[in-house]
Amino acid sequence: MKQITVNVENEVGVIAGVTSVLSKNGINILSLSTEVMEDSGVIFITTEDEDHDKALWWLADAGYKAMTDETLVITMPDEPGALAKVAERFRDYDINIQSLHIINRTQGRTTVSLSTDNQDKARELVKDQLVTTSNL
Repeated sequence: MKQITVNVENEVGVIAGVTSVLSKNGINILSLSTEVMEDSGVIFITTEDEDHDKALWWLADAGYKAMTDETLVITMPDEPGALAKVAERFRDYDINIQSLHIINRTQGRTTVSLSTDNQDKARELVKDQLVTTSNL
């Protein structure tokens, strides 16, 4: 799965603007999270794989600074230490986690989206935990 990262100003209505661009162009958002750092912010968006390039194009066309990054979506037990085990496994193989977002917590499971500095090696380490967008 690929993640779209949108760099924005920290101002009223920016999330409405970004989501409206996608909505007007028939793009369904699978997940969205934000981070604010004083005057600026970052919006992280995932869409269906077939809509990813379209979403990126429409956001750029609307004047947003949007870029893409491949993410891995994994599931794990919703219990203390489950995320730490994944992070420690990556550390032990010298893989740096660059972004991580908890997407969903339901029925005793947590779904996480993450990107690393070595996606191929990371994918191999968590292959038994990978999910597809249809399972989100």
